[in-house]
Formats: sequence, structure tokens, C-alpha cells
Amino acid sequence: MRVSELSVVGGVIFDSGMNCISDLFHATTYKEIRKILEDLLTQSDKLQQLRNDGIILNDEFSLLNKHLLSIGSYAINRYFHIQEE
Repeated sequence: MRVSELSVVGGVIFDSGMNCISDLFHATTYKEIRKILEDLLTQSDKLQQLRNDGIILNDEFSLLNKHLLSIGSYAINRYFHIQEE
């Protein structure tokens, strides 16, 4: 599945993740990054619920889940990078 093939709901979740990337780029404190991580967890929970409800299908779920996991990994790395500074 490609990003251009996402449903409207999938597109909203994808865009939300992209907004988190921008926020992470500008985040300079633990508190800011923690808030972003909490938002990502909320999005992940919503994604799982949408899958359980049959609104998001497996191919779309897989793409979006990987997207959110990648951003979450970046956020955690950013968190530890700030800690080392």
C-alpha cells in the first residue's frame, strides 16, 4: 500500500504523524518530547481501535503502524539525545 492509497481516516492519522515529526524537530525539552510521545501513543491506540472496528484494513494498518513506530523511535532517540546534552 502507498500513502496515496490511504483512506480519508488513514490520511488523517498519517498527517498527524507527520505533524509529530515537525514538532520533534523543534522540541528542545524532555517535557515537549514526552508530550509528543504521549500523542503518538494516543494515535496508536486510535489506530488499533479503528482496525478492531474494521474501519482500517490490514494493509493500511500495517503502513500506518510502521509510520507511527518509526516516529516513536525517532522521538525516543531525540529524548535521549537531549538528555546527553
